Amino acid sequence: MPLRLTDAALKKRILAFIADWRDIVGLTHWDVRVKWNELEYQATVVVELPQYEWVTIHCNLKKIREKQDSLAELEELVVHELSHTFTWVLARGIEGVRLQDEAQEHFEEVATTQISRALIRARNQGRG
Repeated sequence: MPLRLTDAALKKRILAFIADWRDIVGLTHWDVRVKWNELEYQATVVVELPQYEWVTIHCNLKKIREKQDSLAELEELVVHELSHTFTWVLARGIEGVRLQDEAQEHFEEVATTQISRALIRARNQGRG
C-alpha cells in the first residue's frame, strides 16, 4: 500500500531522515540540498562539486509515494541516496571527466572508508 502522506508531510519526513542520517553516514560537513521535482526516478543524487563537498538530492514525491509502502522503506531510500555521495565520483568522474585507474582506485578507497565508518557509527549509536 503506497504511503498516504501529503506533499508537505512527505517532504518533512524526508528532511527528517536526512537530518537523522547525515551524522551517521558522515555528511555533517557537506552542503546537502534537496530539490523537489518530477524525475524519471523516485530520487537521485548529483554531487555537484565533490571537491567542495556539495550534493543535491532530487526527489519526485509522486513516485516516492507510489513506490514506498512504509516509513521504513522511505528511510532506506533516503539512506541509499545519501550513500551515493561516496560512490558518485567512481561512476561519473569529476566535472564530466572520467577518472583514470589510479584516481578511481583512490576514490574507491575514500568511499569504502566513509561507508565503513558510517557502519561503525551506526553500531555505536545503537542503529546497527
